[in-house]
Amino acid sequence: MNEEEFKKLEAKIGTSMAEKFSELSTEMTAGYLTEDQLKTELESFAKSEDIEGVNEMIDTKIEEVLVEVKKMQKLQEGNKPKSIGEQMEAFKDNLEAFAKKETKSLVMTLKTNVTTGSITDDNQGVSVPGFNLPGHRDMPILDLFRRVTLPAGHHGTVYYTDQTTTTRNAATRDEAAAAPESAIAWTRRSISMEKILDSIPMTWETMRYMPELIPEVENFINLNMMLEWENQLLTGDNSAPNWAGAYATYATDFTSTIAGTLGKVDDANLADLISKVSTYMSNGYKSKYKADFVILNPDDLDSIRHLKDANSNYLKVPFINDGMTQVRTMKIVESSLITANTMLIGDGRLVTAYDVDTIELEFGLDSDDFTKDLITLKGRKAGNLLRKTLDTRALYKVTNITERVANINA
Repeated sequence: MNEEEFKKLEAKIGTSMAEKFSELSTEMTAGYLTEDQLKTELESFAKSEDIEGVNEMIDTKIEEVLVEVKKMQKLQEGNKPKSIGEQMEAFKDNLEAFAKKETKSLVMTLKTNVTTGSITDDNQGVSVPGFNLPGHRDMPILDLFRRVTLPAGHHGTVYYTDQTTTTRNAATRDEAAAAPESAIAWTRRSISMEKILDSIPMTWETMRYMPELIPEVENFINLNMMLEWENQLLTGDNSAPNWAGAYATYATDFTSTIAGTLGKVDDANLADLISKVSTYMSNGYKSKYKADFVILNPDDLDSIRHLKDANSNYLKVPFINDGMTQVRTMKIVESSLITANTMLIGDGRLVTAYDVDTIELEFGLDSDDFTKDLITLKGRKAGNLLRKTLDTRALYKVTNITERVANINA
């Protein structure tokens, strides 16, 4: 039978014969059928299916299977670990001699050849619980300002009143002279509450099959909200829906003009600049304004840590504590959120962070979530930061530390 005739016969036999042959050849490979049994089974199946002229094909196929079976068996024999009993069979004569005391000693080297690869698809091991999370910046700025939660019925607005006209004319006068006249006036002002949002869709399968992921996703959204909340408290530009930020919106710029009016310092450094800005903030206004924090980028704070004299000996700034957590009466706050070579000094008592509520998380349907079997987790935080318009001295920013240090240097 040539190859063309063989292919025609294969087509004639059809799928049923092919499936039967595959089934029986697998049994033969496993050692459940002999060559004769395989041939008998196939011939019987061919007759039951009314397939003629198949004997030649069966013989050919059986020969191919036998070749493959022998290869596989040989490979398996080479890889198959020998049992202890099989290995001891080789020492049968030595064991008998030793038992009859014909030999004084008996040495047997037994190998089981079991390796770590002896288990196919091994999935056993130690599973470390929980989820390993990426790092993120810390959030020390959230605790610097007064916090006020708005009561119900706030209408999304906070009103306040500034004394905008202050004319103080108290003076001495001669007898019967007219008294001087002072003046005072007020202005009503307000700030609106703004909103931060974030969301993430979750499939029904995720929530149903892997419920342990739900708190992880909730924590993820909650953290995202907190990071953006802190970001808005510092860098918000007060352009709705952005919040008003302490640095970008409220802080008064400590300019080179202001720095030029102050006394000079020999070999001035960043620590000296912080002290100068703090003094300037309170000078003449100490009844109300007193700096209690300074926000620095970690790289800038390092410039103080690494101060050295001409002989490379480290220097200690007398008005900074050993832990580098306080300069004069100000708390030192390290934050990567503030740009290097800039800083913010302020009186946190006079800056208020208003909260409509805490961060809220809720599940709901968005757009075509229902038809796609999705549920969306949404986070919400509403509020704003207020430094009253009158209190321009409550916050000062330095937009170029290097230049301002040069401005106060003797």
